[in-house]
Amino acid sequence: MLFNVPTAIFQLVNVAILFFFMKRFFFRPLSEFLKKREDTIRSRFAEAEKRLKEAEAIYERYREKIEKAGQEAREIIEAASNQAKAIKEEAEREARERARVLVERARDEIESEKMKALAELKSKVAELSIKVASKIIEEKLTLQEHHHLIKTAIDRLGEEKWLQ
Repeated sequence: MLFNVPTAIFQLVNVAILFFFMKRFFFRPLSEFLKKREDTIRSRFAEAEKRLKEAEAIYERYREKIEKAGQEAREIIEAASNQAKAIKEEAEREARERARVLVERARDEIESEKMKALAELKSKVAELSIKVASKIIEEKLTLQEHHHLIKTAIDRLGEEKWLQ
């Protein structure tokens, strides 16, 4: 194989012309296309990062709102519980007060009935005493003596010494 200089120069010129046309019509547009594609991808990536940060901020706000709502719910439950305890304590206090009033009223009524019964008993005892005394003495008493004996009997009715 012989080296042919004119063929080698012709091939070199062909390669140079081919390289020039490829650079002008293929590499440059391809390079511009790839640069645009890279810019588009970078802008989309930046947009995605921006949206991710916005989503994280929104998530954080909602998380804080949920925590705040949970705290408010716990406070409402605690307030309702405290209010229920206060109502229960008030109801118990009112019930105790009503019971105390009823017991006091019953005691007053019992005391009143006791006093009435005692007065009636004193009256009956006085009458019986006078009848017994009249029969024992077998004499008739004057009205003034009668009243004096009744009064003395009533006054002494509660004394222990008289009852024995």
